[in-house]
Amino acid sequence: MQEKTTKTLLIICIIILVFTNIRLSNRLSNLENALNNLHLSQHNEANMTRHTIWNLSANLDTLNEQLFQSTRSTFNEAVRIQSFNTSTASADVEISFYLREHTPGNTIKVTARGQTATHTATATFTNGHFVATMTLPVQDNYTLTFATDGESVTTGELLQLNLASQLSGRFSYWLSHGQSWGTNQPVTYTFTPYFSNQTNGNPSLKVNALHLTIEVDDTVIQTWDLMPHLQNSADGQTLAIDWDGLAGITVGDEPGNIPPGTQFVARLVIYDNLGIRYEQIDGMFAPYAVTHSRSGGSASTPVPVREWRYHGGYNGWGIIRIVE
Repeated sequence: MQEKTTKTLLIICIIILVFTNIRLSNRLSNLENALNNLHLSQHNEANMTRHTIWNLSANLDTLNEQLFQSTRSTFNEAVRIQSFNTSTASADVEISFYLREHTPGNTIKVTARGQTATHTATATFTNGHFVATMTLPVQDNYTLTFATDGESVTTGELLQLNLASQLSGRFSYWLSHGQSWGTNQPVTYTFTPYFSNQTNGNPSLKVNALHLTIEVDDTVIQTWDLMPHLQNSADGQTLAIDWDGLAGITVGDEPGNIPPGTQFVARLVIYDNLGIRYEQIDGMFAPYAVTHSRSGGSASTPVPVREWRYHGGYNGWGIIRIVE
């Protein structure tokens, strides 16, 4: 009888423990869900706060821009390039703008101030806005300003006209290079240039000469004429080079090769129908040695020389720029 009672009590305890564990598990699950919900709520609130801050910042920027524009003497400024002159490497531009206040009869002059020269033209009053035309050399960037000449004198800035930057910026270019070697053989580089010229159908902006040179100091190691590979389209020109690239340059001590451990440059030279010369140079490094393995060998990769200085201080590494 006592044994039966003990078994009964033991079963009852087990049942109580099971129910207790179930209740504790449910409570823990509810607590975990509550914590997850709290975390999610905090995350959502943080996102809403950031979103509110971003909106407030954007609204403040917009308000500041509106306040800035409202205090300007001019508005709706615009510049239009009417044509390019190939014989003089210049552009005929039209500058138009509105004045918030002006005195009838006053003369309005527009000045284009570049790094090397200043050009001035008188604006005419047409259909409620002022228009000035001038011919500007394309090798410069300009700050456009206006000035009134009359009983009261008012001056102000109009906008930037970056002719030189726009001309250089229409090109897209980068140079890919590979290397090959064999057992007891020197490293040979192969170059594949990628180049495009966005002309928007303007023949004055077309490229008429394009070549790539490999140089060590003042010595030209190799030159490639890229014009036979330049393809024309309605919007511009694109360079198409075979997948195996241009003929290789060898690293070695023999004449005509690039000595091991030498800094060298790949120079792209561009001429367009405006008669302007553009250049980009990329600095590279020839490895000192080749280490051989059973598969044939491996070579250190030529890497750009970021602190490149060439020909007495040239530091325009990796940028297409007007040079003459």
